[in-house]
Amino acid sequence: MGEPRTDLTFRCADFNTTEERDYFINPGNYGDDLMRWLMQALRDRGYVIESEDDPLGQEDHGWFFNFIAGGVSHTFLVQRHGDHEDSWHGWLERNVGCLASLIGGRGRGILPEASDAIYETLAASERIRSAMGITQ
Repeated sequence: MGEPRTDLTFRCADFNTTEERDYFINPGNYGDDLMRWLMQALRDRGYVIESEDDPLGQEDHGWFFNFIAGGVSHTFLVQRHGDHEDSWHGWLERNVGCLASLIGGRGRGILPEASDAIYETLAASERIRSAMGITQ
């Protein structure tokens, strides 16, 4: 068995890509509604979304949340991708502490169950126009 798929690009026009929100930390930081939808879709499939207060986090150019797959905490991140408003790039990491992050821990130990959870949830949705491929 090879390494799990950790990167994907897909297209979906159902989510906000034009209206700036006052809570965006940077202009054009779209994807919050996409990620809230994806978190609910994962919950509906039996996955646990981790949360202290609000499970959705924001970074400079995208959004992330943590979920459990195969008994291990993973992080899924997404941001707009390319020249098309409806194109998104997502990637999967291990949810590890600060020290482990500094030494590359986020890229190690990603379980196939986590990548399958994301890919299968997106692929099963009529909202996602095309899963353009998942690669390592």
